[in-house]
Amino acid sequence: MKEEEKVSITPPDIFEEEEDMVDFVDDNGLDEPESDYCQWSNVNNYFFPTTKTSKIIPSGYYNVKYLNTHNTWSLKFNFLNNDEKIIDLPDQTFNEIISDINTFWESKEKYESFRFIFKRGILLYGPPGCGKSTIISLIIKKVINDHKGIVIQIGNIDELSACQNIIQDMRSFEPDRKIFIILEDVDAYLELNKSNLSILLNFLDGTLKINNLLILATTNLPEKLTENIVSRPTRFDRNFLIDLPTRDCRKAYFESFVSKKSLKEKNITIDQLLNNTEGFSIDHMKELILLTFVQNKPLQEATSEIKTMSTNPTIRNVTILNSERNKNSKKMGFKK
Repeated sequence: MKEEEKVSITPPDIFEEEEDMVDFVDDNGLDEPESDYCQWSNVNNYFFPTTKTSKIIPSGYYNVKYLNTHNTWSLKFNFLNNDEKIIDLPDQTFNEIISDINTFWESKEKYESFRFIFKRGILLYGPPGCGKSTIISLIIKKVINDHKGIVIQIGNIDELSACQNIIQDMRSFEPDRKIFIILEDVDAYLELNKSNLSILLNFLDGTLKINNLLILATTNLPEKLTENIVSRPTRFDRNFLIDLPTRDCRKAYFESFVSKKSLKEKNITIDQLLNNTEGFSIDHMKELILLTFVQNKPLQEATSEIKTMSTNPTIRNVTILNSERNKNSKKMGFKK
């Protein structure tokens, strides 16, 4: 089993001092930094005040945010959790995805020889909690640490539209920077009106001809995706099913997080964990570890709780006992 090193992403020497970092709370622009003009910008001999500038954007992980103080969309640098443990699971699909992406990044000259846009789209689909976020974390690490690229997390269609404009401007002075775009729950974009939906489709199609671009989208509900999305290579070149982890994957996961000492203290073996977690997702295995080794519940009791949660994923009836508005304990619930 191979364990990936922890993701360690810090800004390069562009930020020479801590006060150079922009750090603010994303609360509808209520706690943004005050303007700090320190130099002049010159556009065709028109001069206007501007803040400190950087020749390149640091490699790292970004969100698209509107900066009210400057009336513009921006890329906000995010410090990732360096203590987060990322496991490279022994999964054939995981390895195939990483191999596909590595081949893509190394194929720029071949794309250019065919006069193709140097862009690739990948769709990950499958049950929730089965490893889509894990594979994304692995790719983030490789894009930033191995390729000095930037990763941009998109949250909605407005951010996607703004991101396209930012990247287009960026290409005029950073033409070769590798960019990794993440679109989670892409099925939600298909429920939008036609004009907004066209923004997504044009972006996936490469209509704007943005090169050095990797797009990775995820969905837990592939049945909501139309055929012209999943079966058109110009939008998603490869589709990968991220299914429930195999026994080997579950073994690697438990061995990475549960020490032999912890197993001995609870009188539990790895085989017992594996036998109890057939059909479990990665999220379910994480919860089993917490219930068993943190909250000290017996293994069988913890397993039973998680299986109940899995087989009854929705709350169908809720009885309100302590409410002034419901003296008679009126029942309410979600429709089946």
